[in-house]
Amino acid sequence: MENSICVITSVRNCLVETAEYLESLKRFPPKNLSEQIIIDDGSEEETQKFLLSIKEEYTLYRNRESMGFAYANNLGAAKAGADWLLFMNNDLVLSRGWSDSFNSLILDRESNKNLGCVGNIQLDPDTRKIDHAGVVFSNGIPEHFCKGKQVAPANYLSEYLAVTGACFLIKRELFLYVGGFDESYKTGFEDIDLCLRLSMLGYKNVVLNQSVVLHKKSSTPERNQFQSHNSRVFYGRWGKVITRFQEWENAKRKLENCPENKKTKVLHAFEYVLNRKESFLFADRKILLEYFNLYLKQKNFPFAERILSILVDRYDFDEKTIFCKARFFAAKEKYSEAKIILEGFLKENPKNVEVLLLLSSAYQKEGVFKVALERLNQAKKIEPYKSRVFLGISKCKQSMGKMEEASKYAHLSTLLNPDFSPGWKVLGTIYRKKKNYRKELIILEILLQKEPKDSKTIGRLLEVYHALKRPEKIWSIYRRCHKQIKTEKHLMLCAQAGYQVGDFQRCNFIVQAILNENPQHPKANMISGNLSVGSKEFAKAVSFYQKACDILPDSWEALSNLVNSKSFLCDWSDRKAELDQLKIHAKEMLGKAGAFEVPGLQMNEAEESDHAYARSHFLLERTKPIREKLDFSYSGNKGDKKRIGFLSPDFRNHAVGHQMIGLLNNLDSEKYEVFLFATSPKDDCKVRKRFAGYGENFRDISGLSLVAKANFINKTFLDLLIDLGGYSRGHNAELLALRPSARQAHFLGYASTMGKGIVDYNIADRIVIPTSSSKYFGEKVIRMEGCFFPPGEFEGFAPRVKRKGVGLPPRGFVFCAFHAAYKLEPGIWASWMRILKAVPESVLWLKFKPGKDGMKNLRSEAIRQGISSKRIILADDLSERKDHLSRMTVADLYLDCPKYNGHASAMDALHA
Repeated sequence: MENSICVITSVRNCLVETAEYLESLKRFPPKNLSEQIIIDDGSEEETQKFLLSIKEEYTLYRNRESMGFAYANNLGAAKAGADWLLFMNNDLVLSRGWSDSFNSLILDRESNKNLGCVGNIQLDPDTRKIDHAGVVFSNGIPEHFCKGKQVAPANYLSEYLAVTGACFLIKRELFLYVGGFDESYKTGFEDIDLCLRLSMLGYKNVVLNQSVVLHKKSSTPERNQFQSHNSRVFYGRWGKVITRFQEWENAKRKLENCPENKKTKVLHAFEYVLNRKESFLFADRKILLEYFNLYLKQKNFPFAERILSILVDRYDFDEKTIFCKARFFAAKEKYSEAKIILEGFLKENPKNVEVLLLLSSAYQKEGVFKVALERLNQAKKIEPYKSRVFLGISKCKQSMGKMEEASKYAHLSTLLNPDFSPGWKVLGTIYRKKKNYRKELIILEILLQKEPKDSKTIGRLLEVYHALKRPEKIWSIYRRCHKQIKTEKHLMLCAQAGYQVGDFQRCNFIVQAILNENPQHPKANMISGNLSVGSKEFAKAVSFYQKACDILPDSWEALSNLVNSKSFLCDWSDRKAELDQLKIHAKEMLGKAGAFEVPGLQMNEAEESDHAYARSHFLLERTKPIREKLDFSYSGNKGDKKRIGFLSPDFRNHAVGHQMIGLLNNLDSEKYEVFLFATSPKDDCKVRKRFAGYGENFRDISGLSLVAKANFINKTFLDLLIDLGGYSRGHNAELLALRPSARQAHFLGYASTMGKGIVDYNIADRIVIPTSSSKYFGEKVIRMEGCFFPPGEFEGFAPRVKRKGVGLPPRGFVFCAFHAAYKLEPGIWASWMRILKAVPESVLWLKFKPGKDGMKNLRSEAIRQGISSKRIILADDLSERKDHLSRMTVADLYLDCPKYNGHASAMDALHA
């Protein structure tokens, strides 16, 4: 749509006013309205809920806390895609015809060519008198024109230096190009500051006198709170020229109000003020240099050139103006023009170090390094202790490829001035190029202390910690500096770290923010799927993983996660095709893919072994540099007791956790000293608290880096480290590859080999790993007598219940299968349905969670195979383990899945 309009409204509470405003906007929208954006700037719960209830009507963004008028509206402008932006307060009330003048002005291309901000007349809703008809400067204070009057100016539009931000229109491209609202302000003066910048750049700010709205006058609570701060910023910038604003206003009003036959006389009297508007109004070198530097840094050359023209008009022969000309040419890569100006400057003042530095830079850009260094050495003789000179030499040496010398001079620049941030930044860049991330990290931490809000430093810190696999550090930075982390790339690093450290709520907030901006972001969809799996919302997980598969059709991880999540729902649609595709991926990803998901259940022993061997080789090669650097020694335990460590991500409400509680209670404390190393974040479940009850021998190492974990375990001087995770979810294979203990074994959590070199032993029994299977194991298999599996805890059975009490029919044979849904597959389900057909009145009693979607699919499959859905019964989820064990005694026969047998659930059934 040509000349499309986006309405942007920042909302901070004021629910009643907001609802009234939105209703009036809905009734009387401007013509060519293409989108409406609302920024919820940290509103309280009531307003937040209201905005969420109507979010289908608008595009809604939310700041978790109030960021202020400037930030919120800049965010809205960045999200908008329309040609024009119409900023409107949430305390306006609109009526029929209010936007007609705006529509007419937009269509008049000639009139809107040099337009800045376009405002309108705003009335007090109680008195119906004028509240705003433009901003004028009386006695050095910005005030609303015609305030308290009944009649607005009769002309179609009036030009002012500023209009209020409560309601104004501006071209989106211009708003973004000029820099938007200045976020130095905190809800106040942002609108006037923007208008003054536009005036300085030659744009006209006008009020349309026939457009009228009601305005409830600054209901935002923060406005008064930050008044003194905003005044300091505003007058610190514009204070010296503000009396000129008043002179221009007087001249402009006299010209507008005088009869036609006297306009020539007025124009003559105020010729300088009116015809040289920008040069007269903004004749302050400080302001001009501030914005020249800003626009030049942003490579906004048209605006920088406009400011430069005012400098030349006012201060043509001033040294600073001449230097600005040279800088402008250099920034535009017109080095010859820049050098002519600078060499001429040096003839007049050969000891100007700033000129020598810029001249050296120009020669560097042209590749004339010898002359560049000569100019820098001249500067060094003049100011031998100036950090910027040494930094210039460092940059020149970098361009010449002499990195060691570049590093030396950059370091010297910081020694001369420890607060010289540019020197630290260049030093960090040199270490980055040399791939010395640890030294770069030290530099970045120094920079962060000096400039805690510098988004580039923060972003680079995130990247380095990601390269070093330090999610806890990334998360710590996010917690401290989240306001400065704005790029999709860096937010994604934070989301991944949040997931790894277990702060799922904040992680979800980040990925949803990313997906709001880019619904096709593959990693954000993947993490959202992972979070949904963690909360057992498998249907949601499937939708996220499916989207990730659509975006990345060749992704092993996305397809594997999709198939795995569908298995928890017993959704077997497309199962064969998906598994066939995964087998192809598995061959391509040999050694790099997980082996514990559903695809792993489709492998035979030889295939599993091949994958495990390849994976262990991959991990050992990847960790080899770290392992060699750590070079652990194993001095051994000199005490009487053997020291055994258990390493697990599952010291929590998990089958492994429940089994280990019983095992630990039965270990001989006279012979063994036990250490527990938890690698999953702390939670409040009863099982975790019981493990934590082991006191100082229970160590939560989840927040440590990989190297720190290995060092911590090594310094415990274990006789044996027993891993309980294998390659299952959250595994510690990479940590084990660093060999923190002289002897390492696997036990319990993973019923297969880990390949060769990760652990030395695999503890099992003759049933779990028959001697015929030893050839598939890279570890030495230690077979315990009897059963290797811990019995768990079975004390305190609740009294036996009756069938009716657990939702079973009073008669008929009860087949029981109390295990996770993902272990089921079409073949075994079909065999169970045949059994039910063969045994009249029998029922199949299942237990898994969440059960709704899975049971729906299983019952549909049962009906398809001729079995009534009523014969498939889902057991309730019970909070007390003793009640769960007691009800199992009601079942007649426990069924198991052959491809992945029951462990803890089978032990429960045997005891029952």
